[in-house]
Amino acid sequence: MIKNQSDGIWHVNCLIFILLLSSCNYFAASNTDHPVVLKPALVHAEDLFQTNRTRALQYIESTYRTIEHPGPGDMYARYNFYRKFYYEDKNYPQALLYIDSMLNVLKPHATEPAYNLEYAEAYLHKGDALFKQKRFNAAYLNYYEGKTSVIATNDTCAYSAFLFDFYARLAKICYGQSRFMDAIAWHKAGMPYLVACKMDFQKEYLLQGLLDNIALCYSKVGINDTALFYYQQALETVESVRPANVKEKNNLAMARGVILGNIGTINFRQGNLGLADRNFTESIAINSQKGYVNQDALITKMKLAELYLHTKQLDSAGILIQQIKSGPDTLADTQDKLQKLQLEASYQNAIGQTAQAYALLTQSIEQMNAMKNENQALMATDFTKEFELLKRQYDLQELQRQNLQKNLYLLAAVLMCLMAVIIIYLVLKSSKQTKTIMLESQLHNKQLEMTLDALEKSNQENTQLLGVVAHDLRNPISAIYGISTLMAEDEGRNEEDLEMLELIKVSSKNLDTIILDLLAAKVNKVSGDKAKVPVDLLHLLQESVSLLQYRAEEKKQQIVLADGQHCRVSINRDRVWRVVNNLIVNAIKFSPGHTQINISIELLEQEAIVCVKDQGIGIPAELKDKIFLLSTDAKRQGTDGEETFGLGLYISKQVIEEQGGRIWLESNVGKGTSFYFSLPLI
Repeated sequence: MIKNQSDGIWHVNCLIFILLLSSCNYFAASNTDHPVVLKPALVHAEDLFQTNRTRALQYIESTYRTIEHPGPGDMYARYNFYRKFYYEDKNYPQALLYIDSMLNVLKPHATEPAYNLEYAEAYLHKGDALFKQKRFNAAYLNYYEGKTSVIATNDTCAYSAFLFDFYARLAKICYGQSRFMDAIAWHKAGMPYLVACKMDFQKEYLLQGLLDNIALCYSKVGINDTALFYYQQALETVESVRPANVKEKNNLAMARGVILGNIGTINFRQGNLGLADRNFTESIAINSQKGYVNQDALITKMKLAELYLHTKQLDSAGILIQQIKSGPDTLADTQDKLQKLQLEASYQNAIGQTAQAYALLTQSIEQMNAMKNENQALMATDFTKEFELLKRQYDLQELQRQNLQKNLYLLAAVLMCLMAVIIIYLVLKSSKQTKTIMLESQLHNKQLEMTLDALEKSNQENTQLLGVVAHDLRNPISAIYGISTLMAEDEGRNEEDLEMLELIKVSSKNLDTIILDLLAAKVNKVSGDKAKVPVDLLHLLQESVSLLQYRAEEKKQQIVLADGQHCRVSINRDRVWRVVNNLIVNAIKFSPGHTQINISIELLEQEAIVCVKDQGIGIPAELKDKIFLLSTDAKRQGTDGEETFGLGLYISKQVIEEQGGRIWLESNVGKGTSFYFSLPLI
């Protein structure tokens, strides 16, 4: 508990009100987190928290004042720090306020992989605080919300850790309700998630604790051999870990002391009294040290005293009982206090002090009844039933939604049937007119066929003419470009002349690009499936990357082609090569310097999917539907002011669809764009 800190607590209470009022507007300003700043700050604050919690809070606040626009993850960490402060201070209503703020912060991002686990963990924290307030059903509801909110992600280790924590809570509840076999089942359900990823000290430490808890549950129901097996497993786990520092070494020693005391209990029950005495004595020697688990040492002393009473070593038992009564440490758990009273009663009875034994026994019975009354509310609950009820409620809501959808479908079907009846009536009524229309349609179709043949012929002539015009235009344009280049290299020209010559060069180069794109668009429309040949798609990508690497190097960029399998597709190689080049050139154009462009190929059952991913400026949502159209609305300049003409992606879409594939994109503004196209495999 914190003493003499009323000013600090008043400050924190005021801060809660300000944070709750400003959180919505504050988060609207930015969705970017600052882990580089906050992670080391939080580690330092955790260290301060162990010695001076008020100073830790002040340090956190000073750190957040350095961040102009904290992101949702930043604010979640801040609220979580306050949540921990009040939870450990047993101020559960205040802790719940911060947990609600944690949920509100991440609710808009609840399904995003970066925040989903933290969002689900906030529900578990809320369940813990409600459980401490003995609001058990509300706690179970939040545990269930946490479990149903979490989504399996690529970070399987974090996902597994969450599930282990969830099952550990259920096992702890069952243990508190004396449902020891259920507790064992939940502990075992969580074990695979604890060992799912690479083991480190923290996981090894949790594993020995889990094994010790399972053994304790078996011990509670009298299955001593199985309990001893799990205690031995826990002890072997402790002895197999290699600590990296003094703190880890001490933690392992304390865990060993706890396990030895528990093993002593089993040996005592099985009549191995000498072995039990050694187990208890070693456990007490370990955890009686300063800074160790002195509470466990007291409990083990009671076990050893009970052993001495059993073996009629009354003097030794009396010494231990006197140490327990007069020592600086006191028992915190109600069950342990009850055991202490019963031990004292047994000792007084053994030495012939029956009146004192009776008084102590009476006191222990009163305390036992009080403990039963205190736990009555918990014992009356069953989270499995609550979970089942919640599941049914969710299922009922889903069923209602499906019924509404079915009703809408049924209404649509009725309307369609009604329309069909009306249409049939009109068709029958106008059958004569229909025959006449059919005859006219046949005649019209013949005329259309003749017109289409003429258009096709005209289109081919236009394509040939366009090729001639493009060729004739490119020659003088190339000459203009070459002459302007030579003139710009002449010595003695003033800056105004050089600027005009540079404009001529850029304009002629852009005009040449436009002519090529127009010619490609025209040719693509009339080419169909001609000139398709089997092509190794991976070789084609390697060739494009090799040719365009120099352009990327001009902007200090790097093109990386991921390792992939060779595959064969039947395509017009030149046109698909042009598509790949266009996508890579666009990635270079719209990405800043010192970034990476990633190209990969994925093989599915019947098609190959190529991805060109950049770290560029991204495409706004309002332009995504226009990006493949022949539209000037989607044109933008590159990151170095490069011009675009709006034809490249339009042509690319035509080419890919002609080859039997499809093309699409995924993009976030400021975070880059991924273009995908697919081609059918041979």
